[in-house]
Parts: sequence; C-alpha cells; structure tokens
Amino acid sequence: MPRRTMSGSMRSAPVLIAIATVTFAVYARVGGHAFVNFDSNVYVYENPIVQRGITLDGIAWAFTTFTAANWHPITWLSIMLDCQLFGSDPGAHHLSSVAYHALNAGLVFVWLRRTTGRCWPATVCAFWFALHPQHVENVAWAAQRKDLVSTTFLLLTCIAYTRYAQHGSRRRMALVATYLALGLMAKPMLVSVPILLLALDVWPLARLTEFGGRRLVVEKLPLFGLAAATGVMTLVAQSSQGAVGDLASFGLGMRLANASVATVGYLLQTIWPAGLCVFHPYPESIPAWKWCGSVAVIMALAYWAWRARRNAPSLAFGATWFLVSILPVIGIVQVGRQAMADRYMYLPHIGLFVGVAFALATRRTQHPRARSWIDVGVTLTTLAWASVTFAQIDSWRDSGSLYRRAIDVTERNAPMTFNLGITAFSSDPERGVELVQQALRWDPDHPLGHYTLGVMLNALGRADEARAAFLEATRRWPRQFDAWANLAANHFAAGDLEAAERAFARALELRPGDRQTRTNLVATRLRLGRFAEILADCEELAAHGDAQDRANLGHCLFGLGRFSEAIPLLESAARDLPDADYLRDLTRQARERAGERAGEPR
Repeated sequence: MPRRTMSGSMRSAPVLIAIATVTFAVYARVGGHAFVNFDSNVYVYENPIVQRGITLDGIAWAFTTFTAANWHPITWLSIMLDCQLFGSDPGAHHLSSVAYHALNAGLVFVWLRRTTGRCWPATVCAFWFALHPQHVENVAWAAQRKDLVSTTFLLLTCIAYTRYAQHGSRRRMALVATYLALGLMAKPMLVSVPILLLALDVWPLARLTEFGGRRLVVEKLPLFGLAAATGVMTLVAQSSQGAVGDLASFGLGMRLANASVATVGYLLQTIWPAGLCVFHPYPESIPAWKWCGSVAVIMALAYWAWRARRNAPSLAFGATWFLVSILPVIGIVQVGRQAMADRYMYLPHIGLFVGVAFALATRRTQHPRARSWIDVGVTLTTLAWASVTFAQIDSWRDSGSLYRRAIDVTERNAPMTFNLGITAFSSDPERGVELVQQALRWDPDHPLGHYTLGVMLNALGRADEARAAFLEATRRWPRQFDAWANLAANHFAAGDLEAAERAFARALELRPGDRQTRTNLVATRLRLGRFAEILADCEELAAHGDAQDRANLGHCLFGLGRFSEAIPLLESAARDLPDADYLRDLTRQARERAGERAGEPR
C-alpha cells in the first residue's frame, strides 16, 4: 500500500492548484446569479434564523428542526456561516458553493493518490468530478449545500479510512466514525458509506484476503449503527413534513419500474449529459419494454461487476460504488415528486469515474501504443463535459431561466410550470394565472396549486373565481390551513358571514394557536350579533393589548348594552387603528345611549 512522501506531496500541489483554478474558471458566472425561489428561500433568504448567522439559538435550532423535511444540522451551520460572512448576497453564497466543489474535487485527487499511489487516474477522476454537467445543480443551487458538505466529509472519511487501513488503531477508526457522523448530519444519503468502505477493502486496499469478511464487517458495526440511526431520523423528518409519498400516490410496482429506468438514465446521462434540468416529473406510466430492459441492464452490470472483480477490480469497484450509493435516492422510498434528479449523481459519480479512469490507466501501462489515443479521448471527454457545464450554468441565473429550461426539456412538467407561473405573476399577472391553471390541468392534486391560484385571482379582484379555487383546495387538501383561512376571508368580504364563520372555525381547528384566525372568527361572529357567545373570547384576546382585539371587545360590550365599558375600549382602538371611522361612529352611539340610560328615571 502506497505511503505519503514529501516528494509526492510536492508533485500533488500543481494538480490541486489546476483543479481549483479550472473549477472556479468554469463556475465563475454563478457569482452574478440570484437566488432561485425553489427551496433556496427555505434554506437561505426567507429563513430568519439562518439569516442571523452563527448564534447559540441558531445552533440549537439546527440540531432540533425538521425544516425542509430533513435533519441536517451541519448543512444549516454551513449556510449560517455564509450568512455570517456575506449576509444575503447571493453571489457570495454561490461562490462559496464553488469553493466547496473545488475542495471536493481536490479531495478526490488526494484520496485516490494516497490510496493507490497513482497520479494519472487520480487526476482524471478529480477533473471529471469537477467538470461533469450533472454537478451544476449541486453547485449553482444554494439549497443543495447539503450535497457539497456531506461529500466533503465522505471524502475525509475515505482518506481517514485509508490511514486506518495502513496503520490500524482505534483512534484512527474513531476519526473515521467522526467524519462519517458529520457527513450524515449534512445529508443522510451517506447511509451507504459503511458498504462503500467494504468495497474499498476489496479494492484498492486489498484487505479482504488478509483479514476476511467477518472481521471487516464487525469493525464497521459502529458505522452501520450511525447509518441506521440517521436513516430512522430522516424517515421521521420527512414523514413529519409529508415528503414521503404513500403507496396510493406512488404504487410499489411503479416505484420499482421508475427506479430501474432512472438508474439506467443516470448512466446514460453520465456519458451523454443531455436534457439536464432541476426537476424531472414522475411519469404517468412506464412501458413494460422500458423497465424490463432497464432491469436487464442493471442485472447485467451487477453480474459483470462480480465477474470482473479479479481481472478488472477497478471496474467492479466502480459499478459497486454506483449501485450502492444510488440506492438511498433511487425512489423505492419515494421522497418528493421527481422521477430522478441530476443532483443525486454527485456521490455515485465518484465510483464510476474511479472505475473507468483506473481501467484506462491500466490499459495505458499494458499497451503503450494506446496511450496517446487514451489521452486524447480523456482530454476530449473532459473538454466536452466542461463546455456543457459552462452552458448549463446559464440556466441557473434566476428562477425564470431555471423553470423555462425544465419546461423546455421535459413533457407536461406541472411543478415547474406552476413555479414559473408564480415567478411570472409579479411582472405579468395574467400570464402567471394562465401558467398555474395549465399546471393544474396536468396535475390537479398539486399540494399548493388551487390555493395559490385563489390567492392570485383574489389579488386581481376576481373574487368569485378565487372562492372557487379556495373551495377546490379545501376539498382536495382538507387539512390545508391557509386554504381555509383564505376561503373564510373571501366569504367575509362577500358578506356571506355564515360561510365565513364555518371556514374560520375549521381553520382554527387545524391551527388552534393561530391568534389572527381566532380574531377573525370573533369579528365574524360580532357581525352575526352573537355577543354573549363570544364575550369570553373577546376579553381573553383584548388582554394582550392588540388594537383590533380591543375594538372587538368594545363592539361586543356595545352589543350587550354595556355602553360605559365599551367607550374607553372603542376610543383607545380608534387612536391606534388607521381605518377607524366605524369605531368613532360606534363610540358616538355608545355615548348617546349611555347618556340616555343615565337620564332614565330610577
């Protein structure tokens, strides 16, 4: 097993500098890009806790929140650090991601160089990793910081594991476990790492023949424990946010068929990266020939990897790494509504690149006449991928560009059409409404579709159409609080107080602690004249001192004939509320009636 030397480190420096320079040169334009409003708002610019930077409260939140349907505290801390350093500047955040990506490419080189002692294939792997077009999504999308940070810790885990294999000790295995734990807390996709380390034991570390499989598995039991705990935490997080699709939405047969087709699709896009976009919609159906053919390809790949384990161990390693690392995100447990995602190849690509690059390196050594052809082929492949990457980066310059790209290269992409409609609404409201309506024709069950359409129509003054949209939202998603609250407000504005009361009451059932909804329900019942019924609610709300709640209590007391008690509340609320003519009129009436009552004979 190769050992690190000073001369080896000196030879590595120019390669590392070249990797960083080329990576920044290709990705430099992201420094002028905006945040896209697809998850980046949740992760960065609309997240007040993250925006404050590194704070004690923020650290506690990072380790306890399931925001974004994930438990990944290290990712949150990474983004908080960017906010601490750069504020909300999107360009700086994106360039920080480029730095992580360049670091990861450099770590790929360092790991392979130290593990195998071979510079040429390690260099090829690093440049392919840095420049492959499928990685644009991981780098240019602020919400995918988790991929970058988790891969940093994955590669540190692999480097530490190489040292453990060379100089086995509990301290070195503890370092392996520490890096893996940090990586799992950045993204749970690393649950497959213990198995990947077993693959490393076979090649290139060649520990299997020396120690036997049983010992190699036993020494990794703590790592399997970390992976299992993270897997459970992730399922809890995603289920709590409704991110895991049930069998009614995505049948098991459909999931298996899509998983096989997606696996082959990832391989094809690795070779020929066409049709890349941020969201590949789930197909309505998959022809039998397509998924059967895909299953056959996967089985052939697995069989070939097994047969090649002695004569071409790097290829066997690459196939194993790919199949194992893609498994957590292949969709057997369906998370989200996508059929596949370019970003999911960030980790699996490492194995594929290692397998091919080291096989080519062996051929260069064994067949010197083929060396120049191999070098030319590798160079042209790298340049071709770099050029596609450079072009693909442009689709990430803003939200509109991102969604238009997805719509252009896919069919019936309802989620991206919906998102483009939201983006377009601010500049062209009618066009925004048309796009959202089109998305709903393709996917009537979009979780926020009908509610969002209602909000848009309401803003355009099309109240009747908005009411129909809100009603449809509550029918399809009966536990959607915002749909009920907006439906209630629409009924209230239209003067249908009975319907408004029912809708506000339902909204309050869904979110009992929502103060504004409770206030609105009280206001509706005031209009209905149910003064005695709501007096206790009015008194409790007014105790907090809010002007509208004081106005409601004053109105309630007026309705109950307690004019003297109502007057100071109405006067106080009238001073604090901007549109208070009705309160002043009510105060005047209360004074008159209080005076009349005072003048009555006793």
